[in-house]
Formats: sequence, C-alpha cells, structure tokens
Amino acid sequence: MGLKGLFDRSDSDVESEREALRRQRTEAAAELATLKRTLSERVEHVQRRERELAEALVGVEKREQKLSTTEARGSRLESARLRLAEVRAARSALDSRRAELDAREQALAAREHPAEEPGSTHIPAATGDATEELAVKEEALATRAKGLDSLEAALADRETSLAEGLTELGTRQIRLDANEVELEVRAQELAAREAMLAAREEASVVSTQAPEASASATADELVAIEVRLAELRAAEQAFARTHAELAARSDT
Repeated sequence: MGLKGLFDRSDSDVESEREALRRQRTEAAAELATLKRTLSERVEHVQRRERELAEALVGVEKREQKLSTTEARGSRLESARLRLAEVRAARSALDSRRAELDAREQALAAREHPAEEPGSTHIPAATGDATEELAVKEEALATRAKGLDSLEAALADRETSLAEGLTELGTRQIRLDANEVELEVRAQELAAREAMLAAREEASVVSTQAPEASASATADELVAIEVRLAELRAAEQAFARTHAELAARSDT
C-alpha cells in the first residue's frame, strides 16, 4: 500500500468520525427539543391548573364570607392559600428549568457550529471525550425529566387533595345548615309542648280544688303530666347533646 492510500484511508476515517459526531449531535439536539416541548406542555398544564385553583379559591372565599366565620374555617382557607402558593413556586421552578435547558441548547449549538462549517479541515482531538460528554448530557437530561415527572405527580396529588378538601368543606357546611334548621324546628316544637303542658298543669292545679268526686281523674291527669314532663326533659337533653356534637364537628 502506497503513501497515497494511507492518506486516503486516514481521510476516510476522519470523515466517518465526523459523520458519527454529527449523527450523535443531531440525536442529542432532537432529544433536547423533545424535552423542551414536553416541559413547555407541563408548564402550560401547571399554569392552567393554577388558574383553576385560583378560581376555586375565590369561590371558597365568597362562600366563607356568607358563612359565620370560625377558627376552623379560617385555617382551611389558609391551607388552601398555602397550597396555591406551593403550586406557583413549583411553576417558577419549572420556568427556571426550561430557561436552563434553553441556555444549554444554545451552548451546545455554539460548540457544534464550528465543526460543521463547510470546508473545515479541523480534526477532533478527542472523539471519545465528545461522545462521553454527550452521553453525560443525555443522562443529565433524562434525570431532569424524571425530576419533572415526580414534581408533576406531586402537584397533581396536592391539587387533588385541595379539591377534595374544598368539596368536603362544602358538604359539611350543607349538612351543618340542615342540622341547624332541624334543631330549630325541634326547639320550636319542644317550646310549644312545654307551653301546652304548663297550661294543663295549671288547669290540673285548679281542678284539685274541685269536689272530691273528680279526685281520681285529677290524679290520672297529674300522672300523665309527670310522664310528659319527663319526656320533655329527655328531649331537651337529646337536643343539648345533638347541638354539642354539631358544634364539635364544625370546629374540627
């Protein structure tokens, strides 16, 4: 083999290495573009969810203004605000990651540009090092992508928890309103019964002063009044217990 054949083969090997590097860089750029697109979609999703959470929070605030303010309701609203702040902080982190990916992409393009100029005779000094560097970058991008997946899952869990909490708050308030109405009706019924029994008791006292012929009937009426008074006391105790239970539930 002559000297010319040796040079031809050397040029061919260099060109093959360059072609391999171009291929690797193209693949890396394509993967980077895919990651950027995925990240943009996730950022858009987080922003959309943030808007939904903000609207839900406004609705809760309006509802809380219509209800009697308690310490428990205030703590739930504050918890919703804190979760919304966490979502916004996570969105800022996603924006920072996207900016970092943009900077890395620009740096990679700047480093690749001189090697792809037509007519260039520069031979890479360390092809293996460049390949290893690309592999490291790809691994770092994959790690970041996994981190974004975990962050997105955490955000989804927090959003679900917030939605469930708001739903539970509304349901419990509806039940509390219904129970308060029921208790009010029962209180009115008990008051009416108490007034009726008081009137009958007064009438029975008057009747005890009648002739002895009605003494037996009066005794029966007194026994009935005592029984109804006992029922009234039991109903009042049940009312007090129910009211205390509702107050305890509204505070938790």
